[in-house]
Amino acid sequence: MAAVVVGALAVVNRKDQSDHQPISGSTPSPASTPALVVKLQPPADHSTYVELTWTGPPDVNYAVVVAQVGKPADLKLVYKRTKYKVAVVPGVQYCFAVQATDGINTTETDPRPVRDAQCAH
Repeated sequence: MAAVVVGALAVVNRKDQSDHQPISGSTPSPASTPALVVKLQPPADHSTYVELTWTGPPDVNYAVVVAQVGKPADLKLVYKRTKYKVAVVPGVQYCFAVQATDGINTTETDPRPVRDAQCAH
């Protein structure tokens, strides 16, 4: 389980990582590892919860990013699931994204808004 949490943290912190390539040749090159493709469907707003569904590889770990307007984003590790219900405050704007990692590659979907929220990636 610790490996999963570390993988999720790497996804969250990837913007802070350096763009420098490692010196050792032990890391697969981007050409030898296929890119992760994840697609988040439009969120279904049910007033007190939002239902999220997405498509992507079955053998990766997923995390849902929940950003309530004006507050720091929250990360929910959902492992191999491709559906998730998020409890929300009725009438408040939110943005959602899905992150994925296979332990080597990471990706994040474009954010999806509910209630006319303005989302930035």
